[in-house]
Amino acid sequence: MAQEWARQFATELHDNPTAYDTTSTATASTSFLRSHRPYLHSASNPFIQASDAAQTRPSADELVAQGRDALQRGALIDAILLFEAATQTAADHAEAWELLGASRAENEQEELAIAALSEAVRLDPRRRSAWLALATSLTNETQFREVIEALTQVLRGSGTSAAALADQPLQDEVRLNGSEADMADWGPQPDNGSPLPHTPRAMTFHARLHALVDRYQQALAGAAAEHQADLLVGLGIMHHILRDYEAAADNFQAALAQRPDDFLLWNKLGATLANSERSEEALQIYRHALTIRPGYVRARYNAGVACLNLRLHRDAVEHFLAALALQASHDEQDAGAGPSTVNSPALNSPTQVMSDTIWSALKMALMMSGLYTEATLVNQRDVSLFRDSFDF
Repeated sequence: MAQEWARQFATELHDNPTAYDTTSTATASTSFLRSHRPYLHSASNPFIQASDAAQTRPSADELVAQGRDALQRGALIDAILLFEAATQTAADHAEAWELLGASRAENEQEELAIAALSEAVRLDPRRRSAWLALATSLTNETQFREVIEALTQVLRGSGTSAAALADQPLQDEVRLNGSEADMADWGPQPDNGSPLPHTPRAMTFHARLHALVDRYQQALAGAAAEHQADLLVGLGIMHHILRDYEAAADNFQAALAQRPDDFLLWNKLGATLANSERSEEALQIYRHALTIRPGYVRARYNAGVACLNLRLHRDAVEHFLAALALQASHDEQDAGAGPSTVNSPALNSPTQVMSDTIWSALKMALMMSGLYTEATLVNQRDVSLFRDSFDF
C-alpha cells in the first residue's frame, strides 16, 4: 500500500497543433475528449436549492469565489457543491470545471475528477494547469496513453520553442487502440518493482515516453521562468511511470523550489518517496502538505498508508478516520455529528462522497492493531462511532 503514488497524476494530449493558437476559438477534440464520460452532478445541491428558494441565484463567478473560500477554510465538500453549482449556472465556465475536477481529485474521486477536468480543457485547451491535473488523475487510473497525450498538450502550451517540439511526431508513434485492461499492463505495478513488460506494445509505449522525456528536457533548457515548474512536474510524472524514482523526486523538488506552497506537489514528492520504500521521509512530506492544506483528503490518506508501512497502526487509524471525517464534513456542519454524507441526498448516488478505499484501509489498520470489535464498526460507515476512542 505504500505505493499509493497513484492518486496524484493525470493529464492528456491533444493532437491538433492549433489547439494553443490564441487566435483560434476551437476546442480540444482528441478521441479521449470525445469519448470521456460526462460529469454527473449531485442529485441535489443545497446551494442551488437555497438560491432557488430565494429566487435569486449568484453568478458563476460568485459561486467560484465562494468555493475558493470554502477550500481555504477546509470545507472540501462545500467547495465541490459550490463549483458544481457554478458549472450548472454557466456550463461554459472553464475555471469552475477545473476547480471542480481538482477538488474531486483531492477527495479521492478520480473518475469524477477526470470528467470535470476533461470538460475544462475542452472548453479552454490553453489551461495548462488543468492538463497537468488531468494527467495526474489519468496516471492514477492507469490510462497511460492519455497521459502521453495530456503531457504533450502541456508541452505545447509552454512557449514557442516547446510548442515546436510538441508538434514533432513522437518516435515509434503508433495508434494505440487497446482496451483499458491492456493499458494497465503497461505502467508501474504498485507492489511490484519489476520493469515494464517487454511486449511490442509496451516497448512502443516505453519508446514514446522516453521520446517525450527528451523533448521536455530540451524545452526546459530554454523555458521561461513561468513555464519551468510545469515542465518539471511533467518530467516527474514520466520518470515515476518509468520507475526512475530518484529522478522523479529530483524533478518535484526542483519544482517545489519555485512553488514552495504547492500542497499537491508536496504530496507528489511524498508518494514518490513512498514508492522508493522511504516511508518515514514520505510521512514527513505528507505532514508538511497538511500544514499547507489541512483539509487535503488525499495527503491524509497517504499519511495513513505511510504509517501502516512503518507499523504505526494507531496513527494510521487516526489518519484514515480524519480523512473520512473531512469527506463527511458537509453533513456534520449541517446536521451535527452523525451518519456520514453517504446518506446525504446532496452527495448521494453518482457522487457518493465517502471513499470505499479509505474505509477498507481503516478496517485493515484496526485489525492490524488487534481492535477486532472496532473493525466490525466499519461496516456501519459512520465516523462518529469512533470519536470516543480515537483522536481525529
